[in-house]
Amino acid sequence: MKILNKFMKIIFVTFISSSAFASNEVFFQCATKDGTINLELIGKDLKLTMKKNNSIFIERSSKLLDGGGYSYNHYSRFNTEYYRITYSSNNVDYAIYKNYEDGQYNSGLQVTDLNVNKEYNYDCNKIHIDKLDELLNILDCDKGSALGCMH
Repeated sequence: MKILNKFMKIIFVTFISSSAFASNEVFFQCATKDGTINLELIGKDLKLTMKKNNSIFIERSSKLLDGGGYSYNHYSRFNTEYYRITYSSNNVDYAIYKNYEDGQYNSGLQVTDLNVNKEYNYDCNKIHIDKLDELLNILDCDKGSALGCMH
């Protein structure tokens, strides 16, 4: 399964890189009261940014094929679905989330700084692009999460 997953990543990155489209592929973008959240593939890097007034105050990227950067979780049952795309660096955890419960959606970015034991939530008030589900076959599963890795 790990070899198949690696193969899928190579095909995906090759397809995106050789695409006639721009060198970017945006998977998630939304507006919050604190700025714009963006998750995109730039070349072979998956990059999370949060900007306000053209100033970037969160920026994290990792090579898509390295397997040590971003990971995913997906949980689903009747009238409930949770997606998470996560990244950790220097005791700070970043999670783009998309939740559906009983007909209601909510999305955003959760930042947990374990150095100071604080959690920051940036809730989306308008989603511009949502293709998180396309990353489920590309990213490695975060097996440490209770949500699991359905797809």
